[in-house]
Amino acid sequence: MTATLAHPLPAQAEPADAIGVPLNAARRAAFKVLRTLRGLGVVTRARVAGSVRRGKDWCRDLDIVVCPERERDLWGHVSSDWTQRFLDALLDGGRCAGGVPIWAVKGGITAHSRQITLQSLRVPGFKVELWTTVPEHFGWMLMIRTGPAELGPALMRCARARGFAPEVQRLRRAGTRVLEDVPTPTEHAACAALGVRWRPPDTTSREAMARDMHTIADAANVPEAGDPA
Repeated sequence: MTATLAHPLPAQAEPADAIGVPLNAARRAAFKVLRTLRGLGVVTRARVAGSVRRGKDWCRDLDIVVCPERERDLWGHVSSDWTQRFLDALLDGGRCAGGVPIWAVKGGITAHSRQITLQSLRVPGFKVELWTTVPEHFGWMLMIRTGPAELGPALMRCARARGFAPEVQRLRRAGTRVLEDVPTPTEHAACAALGVRWRPPDTTSREAMARDMHTIADAANVPEAGDPA
């Protein structure tokens, strides 16, 4: 299995108020985790999110949105359970050639886990947060988990202003007897559903996106809500 977080951090001056690891080191860690999961064939999609995707100079953790492999029932239909192979790959710890685990799973995991925390055993205090979803909701989850923090509440307000019933895991259509899932496989699809312009994932652009969403919600008199996380 490909080792993750295996290389020591580069010699780089750390700001006095910095928490975490430099962006370049976090990106290398992300590449290794993604390569491991993809190489094992246990995820169908995976993208880096959070502060690493936004290009923040120092990152305290690594957020990755993944679509895990799913079990099939006796009739071949895809179920809502992640496969045991996916769970085993995480529990194995990303072992290097010497058999030494690179991460440890914190808090346990199940076939329905929506958030899985991997604690690095090579970089003290550095952790990897895996946010699991399904392909049809991947773009929605990627937007929320990319952030920054103010984007989540803005996204929820804007969705309600457009007549949806948003959840952290998915966008749903309100006003029907049974809530209907709205496919948002990409961020562009999510923005199209909400009628807002997609913006690049850097912090400044996403803050502007949040303001656009609040403007739509204000015009519809939608009250502010808490962070969806």
